[in-house]
This record gives sequence, C-alpha cells and structure tokens, in this order.
Amino acid sequence: MERIRPRKLLKLNIVPVLVGFVLSSQSFGQSKLAMLHLQDSASEFPALLKLSVNNANKQRYSGVRVVEYRQNGNSKRYEEWVSRSGRKSRVEFPSSSEFAGQVIVEDRGERRHYFPDKNEVHISPARREDALDRLAGMARRAGKTKFTEQPGETIAGLKSILISLVDERGSIMQKMFIEPKTGIVLRRELFDRTGAPTGSFSFSKINLSPQFDDRIFILDPKGARTITPTDRIVEVARKDGYIAAALSGASGLKLDAVRTSTLSGEDVLMEIYAAGRERITLFQFKHVVNVDSMKLKRTSSGEFGTHSWTYRGHTFVLVGGPNAGALSKIAESLTVISKSGKD
Repeated sequence: MERIRPRKLLKLNIVPVLVGFVLSSQSFGQSKLAMLHLQDSASEFPALLKLSVNNANKQRYSGVRVVEYRQNGNSKRYEEWVSRSGRKSRVEFPSSSEFAGQVIVEDRGERRHYFPDKNEVHISPARREDALDRLAGMARRAGKTKFTEQPGETIAGLKSILISLVDERGSIMQKMFIEPKTGIVLRRELFDRTGAPTGSFSFSKINLSPQFDDRIFILDPKGARTITPTDRIVEVARKDGYIAAALSGASGLKLDAVRTSTLSGEDVLMEIYAAGRERITLFQFKHVVNVDSMKLKRTSSGEFGTHSWTYRGHTFVLVGGPNAGALSKIAESLTVISKSGKD
C-alpha cells in the first residue's frame, strides 16, 4: 500500500466548490441526530422545524414524489415511489422511468441501491442522515440563518406551513412545506446564491397510514454483486485513467460517495467524505491544471478551506468546511488502493 505524499502545493485564491447534492430520495438521510432534540436556546429556529427533525424517526408513510434538479445546466425530472417507517425507507420507480427496476433501501445508517441491469447493489452511508444533520447545523447557526414562517400550499391533499431559510444577504436558500401535525416535509426547494432553483421534491400523493410489510426494507438480491465506494474508485480509475487513491482511516473521514463530472471543461473524479456534520470533497484531475482559472461554484455559506498538490502528473484538490480540520494534514493520509480494492 503506497502512501501519497503531497509534493507541490499550488497557490490558490479560489472560491472552492462542493458539488450540490441532487434533491432526490438519495439526498435525505439520518444519523445520531435522530436522538438529538434541538434545544430551545436556538430561539430563532422554528418550532415546526424542530418538530420535523425530532419526529423523523417516528414518521411512517408511503407516497409518490416528484423530483426535479439541475445537472450540467440541464433540468431533470423524475417520479419515485416512497415507503418510510422511521429510519427505514424504500424507493422504487415507475416502469416508464429511466430508473425502472432500480430499488433503494436505507436502514441502520446504510444505503443499498440495486441496479438490475448489472445485478449490483451499491452500498454507501444513508443519505437521510445528511439532511437532518444540516438542519441541526442551521439551529446552531440561528444567528446567521434567518427563518420566515407563513401558511403554505395544499400539497397532496394536506395543508402545509411554509418555512423559508434566508441567508445574511436576505436571499432565500430553501423552502420547506411541512405538514404541521406530523412534521413531514411535503415539498422542499433549494436555490443557489443568485436565487435560481437548483432542485426540489414534492409529493403528488401521500398516505399517512400505510399498510406494508417491513420486510420490504430488506434488499439482498440473490447473486447480486455488492459494490462499496472504495470498489467504485478502483472501477472508475481503471476505466477512465485516474489514480486509484483514497483517504485512509487515519484521516478520521468516512468515504460517502464517488462521482465523476466535468469542471470548467476538465474531467474530474470526486470523492465525498464525511466526519459528523462536516463534508470534505477530494477532486482528482488527470493532469496538472490551473485551479485558479476554474469557474467553481460557491455554496450557501461560502466558507471553505482548500489544499491542493500534484502526484504522478495528476492534480488533487481537497475542499472542506471551516471545521473540517487541517486539510494539509488530511492530505497526508491519501493512499493508493491495493489491487483488491481494499485499503
């Protein structure tokens, strides 16, 4: 196992990027926050939002949800069938969908995504944990994040209360339409710093008293191959010419997801890591790039640390929040993955 030593620190004066998550079933998850009851000290944090967070592990429903998001400048839209029982959830897709046959199950902090065409189950941390952790973070930053509350629309036959999150400049960051008795979010909309919508979901149908067998939350197809995020790095590196490398356990971070994308015309491999509420993204470019010249997106807070270096002619960039720790120290844990795909 080869430890990668950062060789050349690039001079950076950039607005760092964390790729916005796609607002879908894949974007809402939950962790120990389930046991966290938000304190009244966050006086500006709406009571209904506290209810939504604190009831997350108790909610039981099924329904049809429409998801819209922006990807590479194009608007995407699809429909999903959702079943939830506390921490457990299952998502399926209509036969007419491009995702037909895929199934996503979350339980006990793990997410399992079945791809029938490959007969593979991709395993990663549950996404719903991220969303609830972010809400808790908003409560702690109540002084910076402002909330407005007003009557909302009737969604899927249910009345709602609209809670809007407003940044320090007065721009709306997101809107949540919440059913006031259960705290279920019936619709959620996200916006970028210019006010343009980046993603949303909205229930078109919802049943608050569903009848289903909890065995639907078991996803273990016979003969299916399981793929971890580390396996995914090895696969993409072999296919697309990246270095198969990941942050080791010594970093204190857990590999959450692996994606490929394009930034300012450059192909990039992105590895998203988690440490509690913090997220750190490792970008890998297949050659030496001028990071300064890239048009990188700013997230809602705009507060990030960055660290970059080159190795074997590839450029690596770490991007993380202000509480993510010393990125230069974290960079020292980057390690070439063995041929078996295990650290």
